Amino acid sequence: MNPKVWAEAFSVAVSSFVSLSGHVKRDLSTSLLTCAMLLGLYAGAQVIAEGGDFEAGIYRAFAMTDAYREEAARRRQADQLQAELRVITDANRVIQQRLHDLLDHTPTAARVRVAVFHNGVYSLSGFGMLRFDIVHAAARPGRTVGQFDANVPISQMNDYLPNLIQGECTLLNISELRDVAAAERLRRLNISTSLACPIRNASKQLIAGLFASWDIGDPLPVDFHETMRVHRELAAQIGVALEIRPPLRNAR
Repeated sequence: MNPKVWAEAFSVAVSSFVSLSGHVKRDLSTSLLTCAMLLGLYAGAQVIAEGGDFEAGIYRAFAMTDAYREEAARRRQADQLQAELRVITDANRVIQQRLHDLLDHTPTAARVRVAVFHNGVYSLSGFGMLRFDIVHAAARPGRTVGQFDANVPISQMNDYLPNLIQGECTLLNISELRDVAAAERLRRLNISTSLACPIRNASKQLIAGLFASWDIGDPLPVDFHETMRVHRELAAQIGVALEIRPPLRNAR
C-alpha cells in the first residue's frame, strides 16, 4: 500500500480517537492496553520457545505459516531422535565395555550375553506374552557370540527364573535343564555350563539377565563365589545403562 495512504489512515484513526468522549477513551485505552499486554506475553512465549532468538520468536508468533510449523516440528523430532541416538550409543558402549570387563575377570568363559525381557509379542487371546531378546554379547578370541535370538519365550528360563527374580545368580549345567527347547538352543552354541545373573533397575525390578557360558571342555573357575560377586557388580552397572536408554520412536 502507498505510504501516503497509510499516513492518512493513521491520521483519521488518531482524529477519531481524540473526538471520543472521556469515558469511552478510558475504556478503549484499557482494552488496547490489555490486548497489548496479551500480545506481548504471547510473543515473549514464542521467543522463549525459539531458544531466546527474538527475530525467530516474533516470526513464529505473527508470521509463521502451517508449512513452517510442520517443518519446525519435523526439525524438533529429528533433533530429539539424534539426542536419543547419542544416549543409546553411549549406553551401548558402556554395556559392551562391561561385558569385556567380565571376560577379563573370567578368562575361561567362552562368552557373555545380555537378554532383555519384554512383552512385545501378543497371543491370539490378546494377552502379552513375556519374551526375551539377546541384545548384547561378547566372546573371547576364537569363540563366537552366538545368534542374537529374539522373542524367545521366557518359559525357557523356568529352571532358574525364580532365582533371577529374587536377585540371585544360578550356575546351570545344560544337561540338567528341564526345558528341552532351552537346552537345545544352548547346545547349538556348544555350551556345557552357564552362569545366569539378574540385571535390575534402580527400583530393584528384574529387566534383563546376564549370562556367562563355558563351552564343552572349558575349565570352570576355581572360585565361583568370586565369579558371582564380579558378575553381580557389573550386572548392576549394565542395569543402569539399560535403564537410561530411551526407546526409539516407532521402533517396532
